[in-house]
Amino acid sequence: AGNIHTVDWSADGRWLALGAVQPHPDLYILDTECFAAPETCPQHLTRLSEGSAVEREFGIWPSISADGTRLVYSYASARLSPSQVYMLDWQNHQRDQLTFFPNGAEVPAWSPDERYVAFAGRNLAGRNIYILDVARRLTAQITRSGGVDSPAWRPSPS
Repeated sequence: AGNIHTVDWSADGRWLALGAVQPHPDLYILDTECFAAPETCPQHLTRLSEGSAVEREFGIWPSISADGTRLVYSYASARLSPSQVYMLDWQNHQRDQLTFFPNGAEVPAWSPDERYVAFAGRNLAGRNIYILDVARRLTAQITRSGGVDSPAWRPSPS
């Protein structure tokens, strides 16, 4: 999988999403059941990225949905720069672009209830945090100071 840049665990601990940056950006999912027999882990690692290495230029920041069926990640290619946030149903490889920011969007994070995705969006003030309502595809800017990135959600109380 190359050099790993970012990771995210599924809520049940079964799946591990990996964002690799070298030799080129790639997105992987690992079935952690292989941890019982580590020598089998390479057979449990699935590449989810599309296209050739030439098409993928920037890091991928995966975040797994609470139900473990979808990923959100940021991605940019030579043709589609700057980076945007995408959602992937990784079991059927259906990909959907969620953001269309002229200056880019990255570092997405699912809300615990899967209704929202927080992300860092770039505008003239710099990076700010936005919240996207996944079902309605509506975005709201949360911060306005610039220089803010890497949003995270507090887990739902048990």
